[in-house]
Amino acid sequence: MEIRHLRYFLAVAEELNFSRAAARLNMAQPPLSQQIMQLESHLGVQLFERETRPIRLTVAGLTLLEQARPLIKRFDQLELKLQLMGSGDTGSLAIGFVSSAMYELLPDVLKNFRARYPRVHVDLTELTGLEQEEALHEHSIDVAFIRGTSSDPDFVGEVVVEEPLVVAVPSQWELAKKDSVALKSLSKEPFIVFPTKPDPSFANFIKSLCRQAGFEPRVMQEANELQTAVSLVASGIGISLMPASVQMLQRRGVSYVTLKEPAPRTVISVLHRKNDPGPSLRNFLSVLAERV
Repeated sequence: MEIRHLRYFLAVAEELNFSRAAARLNMAQPPLSQQIMQLESHLGVQLFERETRPIRLTVAGLTLLEQARPLIKRFDQLELKLQLMGSGDTGSLAIGFVSSAMYELLPDVLKNFRARYPRVHVDLTELTGLEQEEALHEHSIDVAFIRGTSSDPDFVGEVVVEEPLVVAVPSQWELAKKDSVALKSLSKEPFIVFPTKPDPSFANFIKSLCRQAGFEPRVMQEANELQTAVSLVASGIGISLMPASVQMLQRRGVSYVTLKEPAPRTVISVLHRKNDPGPSLRNFLSVLAERV
């Protein structure tokens, strides 16, 4: 017995007339009568008393009608759910991100994505870049937003944000009064830097910039997160080189000074597995492309 047989039966059972049921199904009456006879033959019971006008359901027909309606309803719901999943209108999407992606980029993208695909469940996890790459390999996230780029051949990557670095300075320091500074002029300043473990990428990037400017940064303190580094700057412990978007964190006691051109720049990249973009991810990447 196929679902189409149940649909044919339901139309005849509700209309109690083969001609009206055929018109409702957009088919001719003889093929419909033949399909109902095949269903009766398959079940080994008579479903309709055809001698009466209008036709009537037999006891077996009444029993099938009682069960067919919820069966067809559940099947239609399942079919719709699968169609929505196939189009990306429902399902789930696991997103990994570095904290700085939340300052400007991700909030706008998430807002637009949720407005367009409200039935997709979005799971957000803050991770370091290395942790995100591991999570992508383990299929525990679908898409990653990392600081920098990735050379992993298993991933497709694209730069979605490029921004200059700025110097976060305690507001009471003389340095905070300057409009801009050259990186090499910071050689004697105490630095708050990001540790090389668990993720060395941004820490090594900052240190390499200082070395290119002719000095080794004088490290006073390490901070795992940008918010922590900003708080340490506010405490007067030292300065810190940060992405310009960190200025969204308005913190009392912290001033941001631009670096003279050519100012070093940093990027945020989006990563996902090669040949593995599900419908929800494809839709998310499309919304992201509109933003960048």
